[in-house]
Amino acid sequence: MRQCFPFLNKCHYKYRWGVLGFCIWLVLGAFYCFDIPTSLHNTLQTHFADIMTAEAFELYYGGLYSLYSFANIFLPFISGKIRDQKGDRIVLILMVILVMIGQSIFVYGVHQKSFMVMYLGRIISGWGIESVVPTQTSFISPYFKDDYLGFAVGLNEFFATLGSILTMYLCPKLALEYGLLVAVSSGIFFNSFSLICGIITVMLDKHAEKHLLDQVNYDQVKYSVLRTSENRSPRQSKENNKCVINNDIQQENIIEVEQQNEQQNQNGEDGQIISQPDVVQAIEMFPKIFWLVSWCYALIYSSVLGFINISQMISKEKLIDKIKFNL
Repeated sequence: MRQCFPFLNKCHYKYRWGVLGFCIWLVLGAFYCFDIPTSLHNTLQTHFADIMTAEAFELYYGGLYSLYSFANIFLPFISGKIRDQKGDRIVLILMVILVMIGQSIFVYGVHQKSFMVMYLGRIISGWGIESVVPTQTSFISPYFKDDYLGFAVGLNEFFATLGSILTMYLCPKLALEYGLLVAVSSGIFFNSFSLICGIITVMLDKHAEKHLLDQVNYDQVKYSVLRTSENRSPRQSKENNKCVINNDIQQENIIEVEQQNEQQNQNGEDGQIISQPDVVQAIEMFPKIFWLVSWCYALIYSSVLGFINISQMISKEKLIDKIKFNL
């Protein structure tokens, strides 16, 4: 069961920059693996030349990104459900492991010259890649909610982009010098490093909670809970009740307050049992600005990714034509 400490302010943790310093490396390995097919397009085409034509290869190659994107329309909902139940720590480590497993399957598919196996690897690794970014943001935000939040989120995005840049630079060199399998296997190495950083991040987060819990004034917490429960909706009170009961610091004063909240949650103002809203009702609660930002982000992101998938091939063709023209 997920543990929640709503009264802790992690902004006061003295090692919060250390938490950020290790957490930002989680996305580097993920996005390194994401762009491996693009960086090795020509090498992969040569690798499959003996079993399929160039036209057939382009069709199958497009599926590496199409199936990746289609599967991740649905898979992040599962990740979100796991996060709600288990917390950010478990999901962070789980998603990095999924990226590593998916990349290992992708490497095996390249070795066997099987696009079906490569598709499976891309779907699994894609699940981890697309889920680790929002989970990472949710994990790091409590440490910088009072200040530097934009900087922390921007630093995460920078390291994600850095992973893509490293792929474009390193993979072609590795493929040229050591072979295709070494180049695609380099993603496993980067994800191993990300996993180590993820484990250290989780350990620091546990230390932060322990350190801050030792400084909690429980009388002040009880007063704060009593004050906020008066103006809180029944559903919010129920969520707060679950979080506090699951804490290891179940002091008698907090238990008494939460029992009162539970009684209030079960009965509304008219004494009727209140049910939680379903998924459709929850979606309708999002404001219009949320949907506008989501659509803008989706359009911009899809445009950039669409260009990245063909950028290397177009750049090489233009460069070769320019060289031939000058000669």
